[in-house]
Parts: sequence; structure tokens; C-alpha cells
Amino acid sequence: MLKIVEGQARRVLDGLRKGETSIEALMGDDAFCVAMMQHRVGQGLRLPKQNPSIPFSKRLAFLEALRDDKGVAEARRSCNGFGKLMDQLREFKKIEDEQNRAYLIGSTLALIKESAEASKWAAKYLLFGESRIPQAAILLHEEGTDTCEALGIVMDLMRKQVARSMTISDRNPDTEALSFIRVGEHPSHIAFPETASPKSGTNAAIFHYEIDHPGGDFLFFNQLWPDNDPAGRRVESILDADPLFVNDMHQLMAQNSYYLQTMDIFRVPAGDTCVTLLERGGVISAAVGHDLSAEADDLLQALEGRMVPISDLEALEGFLRGGEPEGDDWDWDAIERVQEQHPDLLGNAQMGMERSSIMGAPRTVLEALMDAGDGTDAARARVEEMIGEHAVLNLPAGRYHLHVPNLASRARYNQGIAGLDAAVGRKTKDLWFVLADRPLDLGEDPHMMTSMRRLAGEPPVQPEPDDPTLGI
Repeated sequence: MLKIVEGQARRVLDGLRKGETSIEALMGDDAFCVAMMQHRVGQGLRLPKQNPSIPFSKRLAFLEALRDDKGVAEARRSCNGFGKLMDQLREFKKIEDEQNRAYLIGSTLALIKESAEASKWAAKYLLFGESRIPQAAILLHEEGTDTCEALGIVMDLMRKQVARSMTISDRNPDTEALSFIRVGEHPSHIAFPETASPKSGTNAAIFHYEIDHPGGDFLFFNQLWPDNDPAGRRVESILDADPLFVNDMHQLMAQNSYYLQTMDIFRVPAGDTCVTLLERGGVISAAVGHDLSAEADDLLQALEGRMVPISDLEALEGFLRGGEPEGDDWDWDAIERVQEQHPDLLGNAQMGMERSSIMGAPRTVLEALMDAGDGTDAARARVEEMIGEHAVLNLPAGRYHLHVPNLASRARYNQGIAGLDAAVGRKTKDLWFVLADRPLDLGEDPHMMTSMRRLAGEPPVQPEPDDPTLGI
């Protein structure tokens, strides 16, 4: 099969037009895409089935056509949305006003050209063999790449074993909401879509992920420390394979997706400061400051019942009520002392953010990651060694919903914080994430949140035991 793929690729690359990139030509060629699909199927790729609970996916239908080698051209046209645009184009040609006719025809032709990317993006998953762009494939996106070099890159990608996970998304034309056909083999594995940009995925105000927690300790920490041992080298290899730019705010969703896919660990960039984790009713907010004024009386009464000294309560009262300090500043020694002694009431303030990121994972996940064959005890010791400053919360087993404001845009970030504050019922300062044991009600705005699962809050459909088709 590889011989056929190579022959089709060489035919396409030999016929490149001026200004056309290798990948544009390859992904737009039906014969090459069919051969590529047949090869991937031979490697074990199975497409997910169409799900009746979400809008019909024309991208998935296009891949099905490639798999069956039947109706490929028609499926590609449908995937690219040519039909509706061509109807519009025919109508616009009838307009008598020359200026309006020229404008509408020009804008429609631009949309037709842009819409062609839909089928090409679906085909790129087959070329890459995974849900992200390998570094080796970058040259295929550039004009002027030598034919032999491009062919070599394509065949190297074809020889790479295909990942048994694929993300395909479609936009609902009525609500503009996104539907995710497939997000991975494991419920906590998240892949990023190719919606607003091939790297960042979306410009929504809030990024939403789902994490399955087995119960027990859930750790929040700053950084993994890869050392020169088997476990450390494993972590280091995962981080080195990340093709995304750590400091590019527009790639935050994809970056977090990569960590969740590869290590079951979430990673949220945060400010260079101290973050307090506050838990109320199954909702954990990680922020620099939490407005506790509405709870001040109840908190002071509870602290008094725990025999907190009057002097400490007096130092804490104004701070809790949100007033101004009587002197130059608050009595931070007293505030931090009481907070450290009663984190269930005042929040866990152990997160020093010198490294400007917060990571989170169940303890069992970290221990499994660190167990390089030395046994559970060694793995536990390794976890304690590598975490550094950390906070530990004992959480019940279940699915948790991680909501992260979009740091790539100040306007979107402010919108996201306002939405999360409204959902939580408390104002925050510099909110970095909210981890809840249930989906938060963020209103009806379809642009407020992008969920990285098929449907927020619903479990994945599992494949039948004797069915090789991977469930969504």
C-alpha cells in the first residue's frame, strides 16, 4: 500500500502550481487521500460512528467516503459547503447593479476558497497520524519545498504508526456551537480542535475540560522536575515533544490539551504571585483574591468557635469584610497564620507562583507516571520530591470540570472571569481557573465557552467489546 501512496504523492508533487504548497495540493487530491486512508486503515485506524445526538458531521462523512472509496468528490464538496455558496453565486450574478454584483461575487468567491480548507483539515489528520501538527510536517506548509524533500516527509509520516484517536469538529449553523465527534480513547484525554486557528482552536472566553478523578488526594503544584532517571526522562521526553509555543497565549488551550493527553495533568499559566485555592460546595476557585465579604460573619463565628485568639480575629475582620486597612497594610502575619490553620474556611494559600504556572492531577496519576519499575513506595517518594511547593485537597471520586479564562485576549479574559464569578457567586481578583464537580451554568452565549468534549457533562459512548470501532 505504501508503494501506491508514494506513487500518488509523487504524481501530485510533480504537478505543483506556482505558489501552491505541497500540503495544499496533497490534501486536495482525491486519489492521494483515498490511498492515504487505505494505508491508515491497514495500520488499524477506525473511524468513529456518526452520533445522532449531535449535528451531522460532514467532515466525518468525507473520511467515510475516503475509507469506502465511494462518492469522494461529492463528499468533499459537501464538506466544503460549496453547494450553498454556489447557489448564492448564481443568484448574485443576476443582480443588475454592477457595483453590488461585483462586491457580492468577490466576497462569495473568497468564501468558496476559504471553505475548501474543511476537507483538507480532515485529511490532514490522516497525514499527520495524530491530532496535532508534527514539527516534521511544517516544511509541507511552505512554498518552494523541494519535491524530493516533501516526498520524503510524507512517506516518513506514513510509516509512523497512526494514533488511535482523532478529533473532528463541526460548527452548528444555527447556534454556532461546536460539536466534537471524537476526543480520545480515555474520558480524560482531550484533543484540541482546528476551529478559529489550526494551533489555538478557539477564541472563546472560557476553555472547558473534563478530568476523571479516582478519589482521594488531588495535587496542585508548580512544575514537574525532570531529572536524569527513568521517570524523569519519560517526563522530559513528553515535554520535549510538545510542538507548541509555551509563551504563546493563543495556544493555551492546545497546550493544556497536550498535557492532558500525554500525562493526565492539567497545566494553567498563572501570574507571578501567590494563589489561594478556595473550595465551596464542590467548586474550587484558584485566584489571587476572593471576595469573602458575604461570608464574613459566618467565617468569624466559625473561627471563634475554633478558639482562634481575639487578636487574630480582629486582624482578620477588616480583611474579610473587604474594607481598607487602618494602618499601612493588613496584619499579614496574623491573616496567613489563621489561613494556614483553617484552609477549609479561608482557602489553601500554599501556591507560591514563582514559576508562573499551576498544574493539577490526582496523586494516583502522578505516582503511576513516576513509577519506573521501582515500586509504589519509590514512586510515592518521587512524587513528593518533584512537586516542591504544593497544595493537596482530598476530593471525592468523579468527573471534574476545569474552566480556564482565555488569557490571549484581555476582553475575553474579562468576559470569562465575569461569567465564572456569576456562576460561582463570588467576585475574584486574577482568577486562574475553576475546578468544579459539576458543569457550571455560564448562560446561553455560544461564544462564552468552548468545551473540549462532545457534549459537556455527558459520558463518552463506549465501543462494543467485539467492535474495533473506537467510541467517541
